[in-house]
Amino acid sequence: MAAPRPRRKGREACWRDAPQPRNVMTPMQAGMADIDIDTDLYETDFAAWADRQAALARGGHANRLDLDHIAEELEGLSSRERRELRRRLALLIQHLLKWCYQPELRSNSWSTTILIQRSDIDEILADSPSLLGVLPSMLPASFRLGRQWAMRETGLLQLPEPCPWTLESILSNEFLPDEPVRQD
Repeated sequence: MAAPRPRRKGREACWRDAPQPRNVMTPMQAGMADIDIDTDLYETDFAAWADRQAALARGGHANRLDLDHIAEELEGLSSRERRELRRRLALLIQHLLKWCYQPELRSNSWSTTILIQRSDIDEILADSPSLLGVLPSMLPASFRLGRQWAMRETGLLQLPEPCPWTLESILSNEFLPDEPVRQD
């Protein structure tokens, strides 16, 4: 390791005055290696990579951002929001089916789960209003999944198909199905 450079009088300490160990890049060299550093971080420590990208963006260093991975993550966020919405809708439907088809087993736990899922769906839609437009297309798959979960949990085999309720009813805090839906 090289000996530290002597400090000049009247000058504050500076990073250039500190000894530079071998294999450590100067800030200029590190700027040129950002892409490799960011790719390595993305692969090995996602949280550190995300923090670094945020710091670079806030610092106005757009040219140093890992744009390919950022684009990939943004696309993934949209997919995760859709999956979360579909899963919460399925869980809500599962509990509505149990409420409707097992009235003797109704509990505060079931009504609380129904309330929580509706609230969480409302929050997702408030954060991402564009998902309101895709919600109707999610209903058939969410119903099939919620029905499957309810059948597995309860052992009931005679649950309706397709969904007997409207999306508006399912999402309404005023709606709790009292009567099983007849299948003709």
